[in-house]
Amino acid sequence: VKTLSELLAHPGLKDRMEKVLPKHLTADRMLRTLMNAALKTPKLMQVDPMSMLGAAMTLGYLGLEPNTPLQMVHLIPFDVNKWNPGTRTREYVRTDVNLIIGYQGYIDLIARGGKVRDLDCQVVWKGDLIEHEHGTNRHFKHVEKHAPRADGQEPEYAYMHARTHDGGEYVEVMSRADIHHVRN
Repeated sequence: VKTLSELLAHPGLKDRMEKVLPKHLTADRMLRTLMNAALKTPKLMQVDPMSMLGAAMTLGYLGLEPNTPLQMVHLIPFDVNKWNPGTRTREYVRTDVNLIIGYQGYIDLIARGGKVRDLDCQVVWKGDLIEHEHGTNRHFKHVEKHAPRADGQEPEYAYMHARTHDGGEYVEVMSRADIHHVRN
């Protein structure tokens, strides 16, 4: 298999995917979704077939569809370059694919896991009330003030609050600076 088109048309791929896909997805649907992703992002057609095979199998195990309007998973092509000490330049080797799970994908995985009863992900804007305390008196509270927002204004915080079926409660709060640091 030398090209992505050959990989996606290979009968063995469909059989392998059928074995790993969860009940809510079929191999035909996943292969169509992969082909649509490549049509929408032409650089994906240049991806090394083995890199795409790895991404396809991971998508199969996770049961997530890439590059759809649901934005659960994104397939991002990137060039692999290697340093050539003789020419003192980076030289193109191949194009690989990064599989980036979006927050919607994580929420879907959490919901299918069956352990989480309730999940709430929100942002906190300037003027909102937020209280978050760890320790023996732990609690979390967010009250939206619905104040007008200026164009380009960013949230101050983002948080995730989850309750499990066994009574556990988890809160993760991140400041805007923390979010930008992780993103970078």
